[in-house]
Amino acid sequence: MQLLIPPYLEAARIHLGRWTAILTIVFLSGFSWPGLLAADEEFRAWNFLNGKEFELKLANAYGSKVYFANKKGHSFNVEILALAEADRAEVVYWSRKRDAAVTAGTLEPGKFTRYFRKDAEKYQGNEPLKVDWEEILEPELYAVYTSASWCKPCRGFTPKLVGFYKANKPAYGDVFEFILCSWDEGKSKMLAYMEEEDMPWYGNWNKRNTRFWRKYQGNGIPCLVIVDRNGYILSHSYDADGYIGPRVPMEDLRKLFSFVGNDPNERLSVPTPGINSDKWHDALQQQLKKAKDAKKSLQPAPVVVPTTLLTELEDPEEEIRDLILKLDLTKQGVVSNVELINMANPNLEERLFKALVLWQFFPAISADGVPYKTVAKFPLQLRLKDEFLVKELSNTTTPGN
Repeated sequence: MQLLIPPYLEAARIHLGRWTAILTIVFLSGFSWPGLLAADEEFRAWNFLNGKEFELKLANAYGSKVYFANKKGHSFNVEILALAEADRAEVVYWSRKRDAAVTAGTLEPGKFTRYFRKDAEKYQGNEPLKVDWEEILEPELYAVYTSASWCKPCRGFTPKLVGFYKANKPAYGDVFEFILCSWDEGKSKMLAYMEEEDMPWYGNWNKRNTRFWRKYQGNGIPCLVIVDRNGYILSHSYDADGYIGPRVPMEDLRKLFSFVGNDPNERLSVPTPGINSDKWHDALQQQLKKAKDAKKSLQPAPVVVPTTLLTELEDPEEEIRDLILKLDLTKQGVVSNVELINMANPNLEERLFKALVLWQFFPAISADGVPYKTVAKFPLQLRLKDEFLVKELSNTTTPGN
């Protein structure tokens, strides 16, 4: 079941049948993820709402789109709401881990990044410049631009791409980079083309025709391909129906900028699935105004509370167990981390997180009407299955004590 609580709700108490959760806000800060985020997920069965099941590998997720690869090497994306609820939660859970790793700077360079750093060159006139990659943050997104000076459609599109790059680099400079793979007849002509069009990005002449780089080019030019740090294609100038041109991937990249960034207070690569962004924005603005008018801070309040995944943790034959959770809540009102305070069971902790990432809260709001991240103590009662039963921790110190 999914409980929808109206936007005007201020009380932080919710009743879900036998479940009772009371939010007590405690001012703590910081959290960490055990281990590093893997560069590649494994193939497994993914379930869809239409009842179908496919062996796929999760490649990436941004906004409402999930990017998959199948065992034949084909790639595609789907709306996250097309997935069954448990797999929806898996995607959001994965994205929260990825967000934490990106903002913490703990990721090793991805596969595409390693090739980029080996093959890409910056130029001053006709001479390549030495690039110290240790001093440059790894971009999360790349654009591979295949073009040539003799191509009239390229000459028409390139100024638009240069304008796009220069307009977005000040705001998103750390999260994207471009590289030119030229079809010109010689390196000197490629360099002249880059200088004439004032291309401020990297060039790739020596390795542009290798097997690796040909994967990110089409059968005609101009061709623009957007890839992630591991080389997964997010948008292409060619689709199943043929050539669609470079403007579509350029606009797709513009949309992706809304979901990437290195600010730990702002980054949310996959928002809560199913939330109408316009209605949510309006409801949140009402909450901000309410706090400001009353000159009173507001505690987080639950808005959307799916409970199906909590039900899957239960056995009706077992006795009720009292759990105490610590929830990290972002300024967008989403759960970014879950920690069990009074029990030691990493498997249960992970399963609870996967259930609660689909919950949506109004965030904590200051008396000035400003949302902020916080930590909440969250009591929960469940009839836990035997596999989750462990001895409760003794002499447990809870947040605020």
